[in-house]
Amino acid sequence: GEHVAVATAAFLWGKGAAEAPLDALRALPAWRLALEPPSVHADSHQVGGLERSMGLLSNCRAVVPPLEAAGSKATAMLRANAYVHQYESCGVDREELSLALLQLAQVTSDYKQL
Repeated sequence: GEHVAVATAAFLWGKGAAEAPLDALRALPAWRLALEPPSVHADSHQVGGLERSMGLLSNCRAVVPPLEAAGSKATAMLRANAYVHQYESCGVDREELSLALLQLAQVTSDYKQL
């Protein structure tokens, strides 16, 4: 199914940002599936010397599959002790790695409930 966006915002920078047409943005799933009307912020400031630029920020369930894949792979690697010695040499012990994976699982669960 489609992913509901809890919050979506567009940030437009550069010449004519305040007058930019939003038709292309309105066609994006993050825009169409937003629970509340997306907010648009425009500023004439040029970013990185570009005449115009845009950023889109959305909070939706579309991140769940990549988070699940990363969590699954990292858990399997930790169980196999893969690269654990390298983390330990940088001061990150197995317990910290396990805690990080638990936190990732919680974030994934939170996104699933959106």
